[in-house]
Amino acid sequence: MHAQQEWAQLNFGDCQLGDKRRTKRLVQVAADVANNPSASLPDQMVDWSDLKAVYNLFDREEVTFEAVARPHWERTKQQSSGRVLVIGDTTELDFGKHRDVEDLGPTGNGSGRGFLLHNGLLVNAENEQIVGLASQTIHYRKPKSSSRKKESSAAKLKRDRESQVWGKVIDDVGPPPDETEFIHVLDRGGDNFEVYCHLLQQRCGWVVRAAKL
Repeated sequence: MHAQQEWAQLNFGDCQLGDKRRTKRLVQVAADVANNPSASLPDQMVDWSDLKAVYNLFDREEVTFEAVARPHWERTKQQSSGRVLVIGDTTELDFGKHRDVEDLGPTGNGSGRGFLLHNGLLVNAENEQIVGLASQTIHYRKPKSSSRKKESSAAKLKRDRESQVWGKVIDDVGPPPDETEFIHVLDRGGDNFEVYCHLLQQRCGWVVRAAKL
């Protein structure tokens, strides 16, 4: 078995997609993508029939982001040992303002459309080896409205806020396994009281860049 095929089987072979054939197809897709990760899907697939099968797979309602990624997240946490850095950061995926894609939110200065992907990447602190992703969450920004200016403090706390992505990923990563220490490394976006509460609850250490001095 080729290295890419073995990696794909280990990380996606346990995905529950409602049909074993879908899981088998996903494993093959992951292996093909790993063979040429910087290319587009048409260039990553062997032929047109494979590309069409990929589009059909992704169009299934059972094939969600979490259903595909969860087995890898759990496997990553199981592989961790010793002192492990959990590097938290957000990636902005911008599809441009002219792409006809449903449910996207504003990006950048509001001129683009896309979403935010917040990640928890595990890195061994001793040898700097990347273990893998332990959690991710997606956030869609809402367009600004004049009504928000009149919101009370209580209403703001109830609203789905972008800052909540830090706590969601921290809780999903969870407490460290036995004989393991998790140190969350966050930029200044993680410097708020809620984040520290989540870190304490999950029995994790942290290094956070201060937002205000």
